[in-house]
Amino acid sequence: MKRRKMIGVMAGVLAFALILTLVLSIVPATVFAASSSAIQQELDELESQAEEIQRAKEELAQQQAANASDTQDVVSQKEGY
Repeated sequence: MKRRKMIGVMAGVLAFALILTLVLSIVPATVFAASSSAIQQELDELESQAEEIQRAKEELAQQQAANASDTQDVVSQKEGY
């Protein structure tokens, strides 16, 4: 008698698992995709940031060239002594 109850419980659990799997496979999965306008806005922001970074690189290159020139002037003055 105890064995029959155990088999009945196991059958019920398996049936529930199968039905749950079936229901979950039928329910459509919700996909959250960004709209094209949101993507375009993000691209515009990234392009703006890229332009700012390029300007900063150019400024740093100018500073580096000025520093190299100043260093060369100092070296030239020291060699003259």
